[in-house]
This record gives sequence, C-alpha cells and structure tokens, in this order.
Amino acid sequence: MMFYDDSDSNWVDMGGDDDDGDDDVEISHGGGEREDRAKAIFESITMPSYIVSIFYFLSHYLPVMRRRVTRRRIYVEARRTRLRSLHASWDAQMPCLVQAFLAWKYGHSGEASDSLPMDTQAEGGSIFHVTAIGITSRQRMLAIHQNENELANVSLLREGLLGCSPETPSVAFALQTLELYHRLRRRHGQLSVQTMAHVLCDLHDYTYHSCHREQLDIAFDAYLDILRHVEKMVNIELGRDSLHWRARNACPPCHYELEDEPVLVPRAWYAQDGNYSLKRAANAGHVDQHHFASTYNLSRAEVDVFKDEVRCKPPVDGDLHDVPSDGLGGPGDVTDGQDVQTTCAKNWKAANSANKKSAFEIYETNGIFPVACRHGLIVTFAEMVHSNELAKYPLATTNFLLEVFGYDIGLGADIGCLFTETIKNSNLLKDKAAQLRLQVVVNAFHGWAHNRLCQLQYHPLYRKGSFMFNNYKQALMIIKDYTPQIAAFKAQFLVTDADIEQWINQELLAVSYVEALMLLQSADAKWTQASNAFATTSFDVTNYGANSRITARLKADRRAAMDQHLVAIRAVTDLEAKLGLIGARWTHEHPDFIATLEYMRQREYHRALDKIQQLVVQQLFELSKANLSGLGYKLRESIWRALKVRSKAIQSTLDRYNAVAPLMRPPAPTLEWKQIMDYVFVLRVHLWNRFIPWVPAKSA
Repeated sequence: MMFYDDSDSNWVDMGGDDDDGDDDVEISHGGGEREDRAKAIFESITMPSYIVSIFYFLSHYLPVMRRRVTRRRIYVEARRTRLRSLHASWDAQMPCLVQAFLAWKYGHSGEASDSLPMDTQAEGGSIFHVTAIGITSRQRMLAIHQNENELANVSLLREGLLGCSPETPSVAFALQTLELYHRLRRRHGQLSVQTMAHVLCDLHDYTYHSCHREQLDIAFDAYLDILRHVEKMVNIELGRDSLHWRARNACPPCHYELEDEPVLVPRAWYAQDGNYSLKRAANAGHVDQHHFASTYNLSRAEVDVFKDEVRCKPPVDGDLHDVPSDGLGGPGDVTDGQDVQTTCAKNWKAANSANKKSAFEIYETNGIFPVACRHGLIVTFAEMVHSNELAKYPLATTNFLLEVFGYDIGLGADIGCLFTETIKNSNLLKDKAAQLRLQVVVNAFHGWAHNRLCQLQYHPLYRKGSFMFNNYKQALMIIKDYTPQIAAFKAQFLVTDADIEQWINQELLAVSYVEALMLLQSADAKWTQASNAFATTSFDVTNYGANSRITARLKADRRAAMDQHLVAIRAVTDLEAKLGLIGARWTHEHPDFIATLEYMRQREYHRALDKIQQLVVQQLFELSKANLSGLGYKLRESIWRALKVRSKAIQSTLDRYNAVAPLMRPPAPTLEWKQIMDYVFVLRVHLWNRFIPWVPAKSA
C-alpha cells in the first residue's frame, strides 16, 4: 500500500488495498508479527504536523518546486541529517567527557547521594542554568559554573549531571538517575525509555510530554557511550583488548585449561541453530546510521563470504513456495548441498516450510543464527538478513569457531548429518575442518527425529566425549562395590572372565538356534502346502491358457517354498555345528529348547515393558517442559506435535506388550491405554513395581 501527496494535498491510493493473500501468518517464539506489519502501514501514512506545513508551503507558494514526492522521504532525510550531526558532536567531545566522568566518580571521597548538586561559586568563566532531573526531585534553573574553553557537559559532569544536548544543554539528568535506569534495563530489558520517563514524571508530579522521552533517550545513549569508553580503557589496562578475547574467555569451564590437564575429546561442545523470534522491521531505526561495535555479532561481510558455497536447487516435489526470494541459483540452505534428498532433509524442510512461506517483506532481519557453548553462554551470532536459515550462516559461525578455538571441538546442529556433508563440499571450509578435527553431531533435542542409521553416526549418545558425568560416577561406584563379590563368585565356581564372556556368545547362539528351528518349521509347513497344492490341483482340459497360468503360479510358489526350506535347513545346520549338536537336534520337548524359548519370551516381554516405561517418562518430561512459564507459543506447539507422535509410538509398543504378556508363565497382566495415560500425569513413574515382585510397593 503506497500513498502519494498530490498538488492539492489529498491522499491518493496508488497501489490499491494491501493483499495479505491466503498464506497463514507465521507466529514466532517471540510473536508480534501482526503488530509489526500494522505499525509499518501506520507509519507510512502518518507524519508530524510540521511536515504537513512544509508540503502546504511547497504546493501553494513555490509552484516551481512542486513535485510528487513521498512525505516519509523528506521526514527520513531530515531526521537522518539531524542524528548524524548529533552523533558527530557527541563523538568529538567524548574523550573529554570520559575524563570528566572518571574525575567525578573517583576523584573525590564519600559515597554519591541522590541529592542534586548545589550551586558553586568560582572565579572566572560563566554561569548557565539547566533543569536538573534526579530520581526523586526536579530542580529548575540550577546554576552551573563553566570554565573558559570548557565544554558544557564537562561542567555538568563535574556536578554529577549529564545534559541531553552536546552543545547547549538546557535539561540535565543526574548520573545516579541514568545509572538506575541502566541497572533496571540490565535486569528487565523490556523497560523502555518512555516508561522510565513516565516514572520520573510521576515521581516529580510533572505532566509527561513526548520531549521528555527524547531527552532521556539522548542523555542515556551518551551515558552508555561513556561507560563503553571506560570499559575499553579498563580492558586495555588488563590486557583484554586482543581480538576475540571475550569469546575465548566467556566460559571458564569450556576454555580455562590447566597445565598438564588431560586432553578432552572433544575439547568443548557448542550448539547452533536459527531463531526467528528476534526480527527487526526494515524501517526500524534506519535513519540512525550509527554502528554499534559488538564482540558478538558477525558482520554481514563475514557471512557473505560463504554465500556462494551452496546454491539453491529446485525442490523435489516441485513446491516453489520453498524457493528463497533470490530464486534458483541463489544462496541455498543446508539441504541444497546434497545430491540425494534424504529423509532427514525432507523432515527439516517440512519443519522450516512455514517460516519460508510467511516471511514478511517488512523485515530486514528475519532472525539470528546464534552459537552457544554447552553451558548456555552465547559465543557469536549472525543476523539472517532478508532470508531464512541459509547455509551461509552455519558455515560462517563454524568458521568463527575454528578460527577462535582451533582443534578438536564438537558442534551440535539440528541437521548436523547434512551439515557435515555441506562442510565437506565447501571449498572454503573443508580443509580447515578436516585439519582441526571438527566433530558435528545432531542436537539431542532433535536427534530422535532422524532415522536410525543417522542416529548411530551423529547422535551424541553414541559419540565419544558426550558421556554424562553422573553416569561416570555411577560406573565408578558399581566397579568399587561389586568387584569383591565378582571375585568371590569366580573363585567359588572356578570360572574366568573368558568364561563369562563366552556365556554371552553361547546364549546368543542358543537364541539364534531356536529362532532357526522355528523358521525351519514354518518353511517346512509352507513347502508341504506348496507341494500338496502342486500335486492335487485339477485343470480344465478345455482352457489351455488358464492351465498355463495356474501351472506357472504353482511352480513359482513351490520354487520359493523350496528355496526358503533349503535356506532354513542350512541355517540350522550351521548353528548346530557351532553348538556341537551334530545329530542331536532339539525338539519342542527338549529341555534346552523349552528353557531357551522361555528366556526369549521373557526377553521380549521385558524389552516391551522397558520401551513403554521409556516412552512414558519421555512424554512426562516433555509435558513438564510444555507447561513451563515463559515458553514461546511456537516452541510450545512444536512440543505438542512431538507429544502426538510419541503417543502413536506408545500405542504401537503397548500392542506389542499385550501380545507377549499372556505368553509368560504365569501370564503377565495386560495394560490398557487409560492406565498409560494415568502414568503420564503422575510425578514418579514406576511401572516395574506392578509386575516384578521384588520391587517394594513404597517406591511407587
């Protein structure tokens, strides 16, 4: 929707009504997308009153200058010029302000109070007056002595004040007031400047005007700039001004290594993923061209180095909604770096399709791509500018980790399996990653969404170095407590460690042998049925074509049954040779066959019961996470979708358990879906005590 101003100062709708289309609006964890869009439309049609006067003057008194131009363009350029001049003035006098601030803060003894400065009489110089704003008081016409060739704000800082203008301030804030707001913002980032200005006006019993917010905003920005310069000076004195010093020292458990400390594998764990909550509208703050020097944010130039590493490919299903705004051949995501689309790639594409379909054009930054250590401290992040989660963002952050931390680091990503292949295909990163032994895994939260083969290779559970410390302590305790008992057992029954290991192999062979015998019995029955059908089938002598088809089908069935029967006989023969049972095949009445079959049933029963208990406990944890306060809407919905999938898994496992429970001796009780749901809503889940007699009832 675009509005232009004509010569008669009437609004003309040039683009028609804004069409939102039928796409569902994506709601991120932080929310607020609808409000941002409404705000952008509102700002495009509203202007300050003095801009309207300018247009009226141009259209009526200067007809030669009459032209079709948007109101917002004039307003933006005027504000940008004013802010550029304001920042230049503050920057020019910042060294003097820093020295004056340090002299005020550390140049005198005694604790600072909330009281406003008193008038000072000094020889020479001049006197100017300001309105001094403290925390609980507001003093008008406060006299400030200014020495010759001294900046006005230096004179104010000497009295514990800071003006809201770099040249001729008429309003000044007490430094204690600015520091209070600074502390409040650190503890509650949503506390806006306008809210603080309202609070001060309420404390002073003063009517609020919009200029009060602007005054506090300017003074607070200058105060923060002074603090940053002081912090920079302190870092230089402490030797903390080297490149990437903060990233290398942010987390002592990860980065502080002792002398002769054993080498960990990996040396440290990191995780990275895209976040769509931290959006920034395209028209938000674009008139302020002041750049903030951050030790966290990767610059756009550092990210765009990797923009050509992966190119966007056409989707397999032909859905052009998944194609980025740059089109085919532009920067692609992680899945575009693969020649063959895997199941993991399809699942990841499906999970991110909603964000791609509903990315508004009003946003310049659609989110961020952060990297955090295992203790939750942010190492770095990249802004996702006019795009979604493209491959260049994880490649840039991974390159940062390799350059800063070096060799043997572990990196978790929700699509880590495909990202590994993307790194191997990257001309800029593959050699560095291989040389520094980078390990990439899938995050444990997303790990179970990958297929089984992918989990065995990329899930942290199966990687060296990801073992939990509590499990390690438990293992040490078990070794300490049971080593004497195992030694006594081996001495009493004259067995060795090799014998115990051999028991496992013998048990496995016995189970395989019984399974082979049961398969042989089934194959023999199928062979008998196929042979009887081949021998007893009657044919119609008048229909040769039908007889040929029937004969071919019977021959095929007989041949398949014979092949299965021969394979089953060969499997039984091989296992009998390994078990030393040549000529002594087990029958259904054989004691060893009965004992092994009973063991197999118990094993299947316990595996089904363990699986039910595992799924119920997992669902219990997910339910508790879904009900946490402060959890975003989108993440909550994602957890509930995972719970639905988990419910299907519980149902299939429950069916498997109920099928094997009646085969136990004595028969085990079956479970119903209602009982499982009751277990989900209790604090402690102990299924074992209902089926195993030696588990005490008090543990329930």
